Amino acid sequence: MPPRRSTKRAYSEPPVDEVSIKKRKQTDGKREVSPSPSSSDFSPDEGEGHSPLAPEDPNYVDYSAMSQGDQHEGSSLPTRQQRWKHNGDEPITDPTLVPEGWKANELDLDVNDIDSQIERCVERISDGILPDFFKFRLSQYERRRAARDEMVHSEPAGLSWDIVRRLNHLKEIEAHLNTNRDPDNQLPNVKALTKAYREGNLGWSRGLVSYWSNGVQLNEPQKFDAEFHKNLAKQYDTTKAWWVEGLLPPGHGNLGALHSFPSHTSYHSVKFPVDISVDSQRNGLGGINMLTLHDTGADIMGIPQCYIDQLEAMGLPVYVQGYNIMTIPGGWSCHKIVEIDVRLTDANGAPLSHWTRVQACVMKSLPGDTFGMTLSGPFLRRTGTPLCL
Repeated sequence: MPPRRSTKRAYSEPPVDEVSIKKRKQTDGKREVSPSPSSSDFSPDEGEGHSPLAPEDPNYVDYSAMSQGDQHEGSSLPTRQQRWKHNGDEPITDPTLVPEGWKANELDLDVNDIDSQIERCVERISDGILPDFFKFRLSQYERRRAARDEMVHSEPAGLSWDIVRRLNHLKEIEAHLNTNRDPDNQLPNVKALTKAYREGNLGWSRGLVSYWSNGVQLNEPQKFDAEFHKNLAKQYDTTKAWWVEGLLPPGHGNLGALHSFPSHTSYHSVKFPVDISVDSQRNGLGGINMLTLHDTGADIMGIPQCYIDQLEAMGLPVYVQGYNIMTIPGGWSCHKIVEIDVRLTDANGAPLSHWTRVQACVMKSLPGDTFGMTLSGPFLRRTGTPLCL
């Protein structure tokens, strides 16, 4: 990789928070401010004589998966089911006596919409059908509301819930980095992000991206732009002390569970080969081919650390984007986020799709004689290539 130069630029105007607009606080004059880079600052090398690759070309790199952060989290929910009310003198407490067609489900509500779920529980209790069940469910949501309120009150007043969630994650990430000796020099970025959010100098809107290097903010948050992204990578060392903020949700991401069933059972796991590269456009060998587990439960690709180590052993430093908290079965864990190119291949390594630039969550390598399996995440849905299951 060619040597990178590091310049220090800081943006001068605050972004707009999606919940409230905050005025930038006055500084003591010590903050370094200079014009922030924009897409217009960069232009292709005039000496390049080749034409841009078409999406049909297997060497084309699709960056659209990186810019999906502005989509709303979650999915559409069904309409509310018919509401039943019991008008008898005593509530129905025997599950065998509930009206035919009555259900305890609340499929029209997000399971994590605490306030709506509490309101619905109160409604259900008043309906007189299995009130003890809904009192128990209500107690579960009231405990979660108390935990949420405690989190909100631990931060400065007036911050949006998204920013409070992000600050909570940054605290968890900072503790993880301190425990693990900060291998990528990310603590300056984490501390700078925390300070900017708490002081109202940084808003949150998923899909608006800001870049940070060694604790210095390089741009005002903006929509993801592939050319801007690539050209910043030419100016800065993106393998250490480099952070991209805004591409992932403020809450936990999902890293699905995986289980490889033996071939003699009636169950099966779907695996397919992919090329993985740090930079698919560099000359010569740029990556490795491996089997990947098709995992629809993960909203980000997952790759064991041992494969990252293999790429770097080729002399291919992996681009780091920061750290994030991921939900896993039974809890959560903190993971490094990297940036790689991936494309689908056949069993012989021939490409079946163009390259897709994705974020990937680095998973701890398994101990003993097992390397661990790479999780595909959602990238396959963006290749336009069908997978026969």
